[in-house]
Amino acid sequence: MKGRNIFYFSLGAVLVAAGLYGLSVGNLTNFTAGTPIRASEVNTNFSVLRSAIEALEAPVDTARLADRAVSAAKMADQGCPAGQALGGYSNGNPTCVAVQGGAGLTEVARDGTLTGNGTAANPLSLANNAVATAKLVNGAVTTGKLAEEAITSGKIAKLPLTLESTGAPQLEVRETSPGQFSQLRLSVQGSPNFWEIAAREVLHIYRQGSGNLVTIQTNGDMNLTGDISQPRTADGTVKASALIHCGASPSVARSFNQVTGTITVEGGGTAGRCILDLGFDISDRFWQVSSYKVSGTTGLDPQIVNCEFSAGAGNNKLTCNVRSITTGNLQSGSFMITVF
Repeated sequence: MKGRNIFYFSLGAVLVAAGLYGLSVGNLTNFTAGTPIRASEVNTNFSVLRSAIEALEAPVDTARLADRAVSAAKMADQGCPAGQALGGYSNGNPTCVAVQGGAGLTEVARDGTLTGNGTAANPLSLANNAVATAKLVNGAVTTGKLAEEAITSGKIAKLPLTLESTGAPQLEVRETSPGQFSQLRLSVQGSPNFWEIAAREVLHIYRQGSGNLVTIQTNGDMNLTGDISQPRTADGTVKASALIHCGASPSVARSFNQVTGTITVEGGGTAGRCILDLGFDISDRFWQVSSYKVSGTTGLDPQIVNCEFSAGAGNNKLTCNVRSITTGNLQSGSFMITVF
């Protein structure tokens, strides 16, 4: 009877071992009918089975969980009650701590970018100067976020500064109250010179040591301390003017030339005839000549002057003749010419 029990026990062990073997629980001894069964082999099979079963009964840790294996349905409702937060685990169970000034939470670790300790009495907040440029999203600072007069000159980017027109004035300076003086001044760093518009009064272009070079009043009057020049083909201002002595030794008494800078004169072969070189093409310009009596000159008849292009000399030279009104003869004299 005893031998029969051992036989059935061994047969059951063989069947169980054969089944778990298919589950890859370890290396098991496979018993064959008609062969002796050794106790050591049976004990080894049971030891392997025990190890496999203990492994199956062990808690499922992170290493045994496949990625994305935990669905929402597998999550147990074991959250902390209102006013508390998960503080850790004790013997596999979650522990909760108070977060509203209770004994569970007394302070939140922080750096210099935060103030407060996280309790209801002293909540966390951003410290002054805590938000750096990298923490601001592009375009986050809108006009509404800027306080009045918040942007100072030191906060404006250096030139080049581009103002894009959208139909409204590109740059506008307003008086803050009636009668309040305001001005707009543009200057170059390191230079004493500046360009200035003073509200309700004038526009100045100023140079240190020379004062206002240009002043334009609001009524349109303009004052200049320097010369005015235009391109030769432009209309509106005088291009050149000169006082010429046309005698035995012709000379330019005084002149200005805003186109080329120089006016010269030479004799025309006889007293009273001069060849005037203006230095630029005047064929499409306008000129005017008039006789001029030099102060202290006596013994000369009233005179008339006419000028015409010098033959073969180009469009920058004029031959001018000074004649006596009484006799019509050439005679020494002076005249003024102005070219527009």
